[in-house]
Amino acid sequence: MISSKKIKAFFSFLMFFLVAMVDFYFSFQSIANYLTYPPDINYSWMGCFSLLFSITLLSVSIAPGYVAIYGIGMPDIAMKYLGRVIVITFVFSLVGALIFSVWYKYELEGIGYKKCVGIPSGWMPGTAERYTLDESICKLSNEGNDVS
Repeated sequence: MISSKKIKAFFSFLMFFLVAMVDFYFSFQSIANYLTYPPDINYSWMGCFSLLFSITLLSVSIAPGYVAIYGIGMPDIAMKYLGRVIVITFVFSLVGALIFSVWYKYELEGIGYKKCVGIPSGWMPGTAERYTLDESICKLSNEGNDVS
């Protein structure tokens, strides 16, 4: 008979694994859309961070996966290394997102995109920037959004 500890660990593993896969899928779609260079782009650094962070989530799913298979916790030395892997992948996610963001914004401006002033509709302040090839789109989208 399967112990309740293994069942709980399996569902924990499944949760982290599925969240990581869904995160990877939608983030990959977002980055792929950015790289098609559509005429109007709402760019967010969180797309790249989310894509890379899915690696961290996969790393987190290893410990409950081990418990689900063997029925005991991971050895301390393995947990120590897993902790390091999680920290390293998290830092890699932050640094990778920063590097991609700087490169991508530079690339957009080099192609001729103009950065719109203001917050793109549907986004929280500081999370996204709007770029467009036609500046008149910026003016149209900002009409009625004046805060005074």
